[in-house]
Amino acid sequence: MKFDKLISFTALGVLFIFSIFYFKERIIFLDSAYYAFQLINTETFFNSGRFFTAIPQILPLILVKLNTPLPIVLASFSGSFVLINIILYLAIRFYLKDVESGILLILIQFIAIKAFFFLPVSEVHLSLSFAVLFYAWINADFVDKIKFLIYFLITLLLAYIPYSLHPISIFPMVFSFLFSIISNKRFCHLKYYTPILVIIILYSMKFLIKDLSSPYENELFGNIKSFQSNLYNLLNLFPIYQLKKHFQELYLLPFLLLVIGIIYNTFKKNFLLVLVSLLSPLIFITTIALMKPEGDAYINIEKFLYPLSFLCTLPFIYDIGKSDNKFLTIIKTLSVIIIIYIGFVKINKAGKVYSNRITYLNQMIDKSKNINSDKVILDKKNIDIKKIGPPWAVGVESILLSSLSDKTISIYISNDIRSEEHTSELQSPDHL
Repeated sequence: MKFDKLISFTALGVLFIFSIFYFKERIIFLDSAYYAFQLINTETFFNSGRFFTAIPQILPLILVKLNTPLPIVLASFSGSFVLINIILYLAIRFYLKDVESGILLILIQFIAIKAFFFLPVSEVHLSLSFAVLFYAWINADFVDKIKFLIYFLITLLLAYIPYSLHPISIFPMVFSFLFSIISNKRFCHLKYYTPILVIIILYSMKFLIKDLSSPYENELFGNIKSFQSNLYNLLNLFPIYQLKKHFQELYLLPFLLLVIGIIYNTFKKNFLLVLVSLLSPLIFITTIALMKPEGDAYINIEKFLYPLSFLCTLPFIYDIGKSDNKFLTIIKTLSVIIIIYIGFVKINKAGKVYSNRITYLNQMIDKSKNINSDKVILDKKNIDIKKIGPPWAVGVESILLSSLSDKTISIYISNDIRSEEHTSELQSPDHL
């Protein structure tokens, strides 16, 4: 594809600028604020139970050790997540020499995403980016010349990273293997079944053995036990409702790309590829609906549906990207540019909402400064929860935001300020 490097570097560069510009909105928000708070105060990596989440913490941690001003530390934390994608793009495009996977990595940053851009610490982001690296590796032509042991070890490492980051990565991982082995017609080579063997071993450890140290993941897939009853009511489950509600804004583009990819492969008589491309998103959506039948916060549903960007875009990018037809090349190039542009518009639109949230939090802090204390308890009845979001993180959010100015204040929101029940909660250093 012509101009792929220019388009990719421009998109990643502007995305990095966005991440710096919106650093308050991205980092002083829920889990991101908690990660930053712990990293700064402990001056070490925050362990969330997933080893590779330490990667985006390296740069801000170095700056913390160097006593760098807080705004720079927080901005570097926000930008680090984009820097990782830049490094992955360089590896995919220039070492693995995979133009299509490079474009895929770029597009998943812009397709089926809006509010989720403002939750950068979610492991789903990184797991999907590393899934693209995994696909580029198993799809590379030169792996034919690599000895089996080396191929196995590298495949194991590249599969382990997304596996360790988030269990939902199983969908793009399995799809990567199926798409690669079918499109390259490697059915008769046992070596190329190594990726699926690795995937089965790793994810069976997670789902069948049930890692007790990760209650989040056990709870996440626990709802699938009600498979039969929920399946009959599938179209009425909350994730399906969210999918339909936000279809035009978030999911129309990826499904259009999927349809184009399926039509192209149908004309090419790649019927097995058509079947896999069609079934993978359907199975994924069904699974997500069964995982979260009663719903969740909007941003979390967007997070869980985010892998659709990978599943729907790969058939379009790979098959049409490999075509020498000039018309198809023009269509692909224009499509990539339009998708990136629309993605920036959506992110910027969401950015204004989260900027208003920061403004409201600042107003709370300014009012609290009138109280002669650096620890303030506010009654939930006097707070606009729709503007501030979940109140559990306001303690660390207020500390970080107020520390950017003259006086550090911790605000705790109580359900009932007169009740004695909130007293035990105030003992938590995460709140005050």
